[in-house]
Amino acid sequence: MGDPRRLKKKYRPPTNPFEKLRIAEEFKYVGDYGLRNKTELWKHRSKLSHYRQLAREFRALPENLQKSRIEGLRKSLQLLGLVSPTAGIDEILGLTIENLLDRRLQTYVYKVGMAKTLYQARQLVTHGHIYVNGKIIDSPSYIVRKEEETKIEFAPNSPFKIDPTKLNPKVQQKAEKGGRPPKKAADESEGESDELEESPAEENEE
Repeated sequence: MGDPRRLKKKYRPPTNPFEKLRIAEEFKYVGDYGLRNKTELWKHRSKLSHYRQLAREFRALPENLQKSRIEGLRKSLQLLGLVSPTAGIDEILGLTIENLLDRRLQTYVYKVGMAKTLYQARQLVTHGHIYVNGKIIDSPSYIVRKEEETKIEFAPNSPFKIDPTKLNPKVQQKAEKGGRPPKKAADESEGESDELEESPAEENEE
């Protein structure tokens, strides 16, 4: 059967758990990006710290190895949409936590207008309503690749694919502009019909 796996944490918690400024900053990120808890933020920070550590290690290598290693790191980060095609060490070391949080699937579902709020976007992802490049992704923290930005859609079996107006009022407005009568105009027409129906009764009373 073999020995059981020893699961390790994918993040490094802060060394000082009671630092006031850091706690306030973490709560801000949790609210702005709809994170479930601060653990998700710590995971992304650890991943970002790993990228920076690799960049610093590669910069200290001999020139014959430095160029190839940095080029490999740049390509992997470019696929994730974190750096430009001509990025160097300075751009990699200049990455911030916002750059990584903006690439989350939850954030992208909200940005493209498929959900009204970030928390609704998280619910859609976890419930299997979101297709990314032809397959269901149910992890809100999934990092969207550059080539997948235009391949985010509702799953074929999702009821929201048939009627997306249930989620976002902007889609409803677009549908109304495409030929459906506006709600206000419809209400006014109903009011006019009521007045026409009441007018004969008023004449009889007189």
